[in-house]
Amino acid sequence: MPEHHVPPTPDAPCALPSSIVEKVIRPQLASLAVDVIAAMGEQVPGLGELLGRQAGQGARQNFVDVFEECVEGAISGGPDAQGQARRIHRAFVTQVFLAGHTLGTLLAACQVAARVVWNRLSVAGQETGAAPTDMYLLARVMFDRLEHLSAVSTEIFERLGEDPLNVMKERRLALIKALVGEGVSDGRPVPDLAREAAWRLPETLACVALGPRPGDARTLFGLTPDVLLDVERPDPYLLVPAPDLPGRKAMFEQCLGGITHALGPSVPYTDGAVSLRLARRALVLADEGMIQPDGDCIRCDDHLATLHLLADDDCARLLVDRTLNAFADVSDKRLTPLLETLLALLTRGSSAPEIAEHLNVHPQTVRYRIRQIENYCGISLNDPQWRIETQLALRIWRLHRTREQRRTTTPTNPNRT
Repeated sequence: MPEHHVPPTPDAPCALPSSIVEKVIRPQLASLAVDVIAAMGEQVPGLGELLGRQAGQGARQNFVDVFEECVEGAISGGPDAQGQARRIHRAFVTQVFLAGHTLGTLLAACQVAARVVWNRLSVAGQETGAAPTDMYLLARVMFDRLEHLSAVSTEIFERLGEDPLNVMKERRLALIKALVGEGVSDGRPVPDLAREAAWRLPETLACVALGPRPGDARTLFGLTPDVLLDVERPDPYLLVPAPDLPGRKAMFEQCLGGITHALGPSVPYTDGAVSLRLARRALVLADEGMIQPDGDCIRCDDHLATLHLLADDDCARLLVDRTLNAFADVSDKRLTPLLETLLALLTRGSSAPEIAEHLNVHPQTVRYRIRQIENYCGISLNDPQWRIETQLALRIWRLHRTREQRRTTTPTNPNRT
């Protein structure tokens, strides 16, 4: 593979004068990226569809993010796009590549962007009376930035074209993002993306949210080729087609041993976002001690009731608060055994000996607590609706209490994400 050389960012970047920033640049930012996108769609053949209102939402947003990062870098005199902005830049160039456009199309887009930006800023400079020396500095900084951006774009584009494995990797990454609802790159249907990625579209799939991995390991060994990955991110995950096939459990144990992970429910391929959302939620709840993993694995199918109870934190809190209001005069020391007895009363019936055996206390203690509960709750105890809501509230309360106990007894995990 030939070596690529990208011109460095200008050696001596300098911050622009505050008068240029505040009077010329910032008033234009709100609409400048929109105008650039419109001009590229009109003037560069083929980009109109990619950046169109319906099909190109993901590509359009990626471009806006890169553009704004470039402008902010020019304003501050700092380095070009770093970290997340660099990844977004690569994503946009990849979208252009996978849509079948040429490098010439990409560079033409950069030229159009430069022309639109300078036309807008030069007019703004004249209208605000900016000094010619300041406008000269603005032009120099802006074109230096755009030249560097074009060079980096060229390098990314050429590398994609040289290595077929890179192309397939990008296609599969675009596919997995589409399957979990993180944005289709150019509006093509998922079946088309699957065909381009040489991936057989299954009837069902499941997502696996991954917890922190030991050390700096980035590679997961032992996965079958049909498993899609998006692991170069703070919240990595896998997408497993036909998760109920024989051998899947053994694959997870081999590949993910030592890594806490949550296996989302098996869903139709159109509901991948649901599987991923529940898997990520289960991972958080396990970290908080509200769900107990089975070894390294949390199977969402085993905890759907808990996931439902805790799906809306605000609603859960309000339901618990309303239930506890009846016991506002009870001390903290007495409250917990009283609520545990109430929950047992609602779920196991009114037999004091049975509740006592469940709570491991004397039946007379249970009878005393039940009399207290009757005093606090009154006739509500006979209301079926109240009983259902109170049982839900007490289950949530118990889960929250488990979380608080874990927080007070477990040291902070520096690797927690």
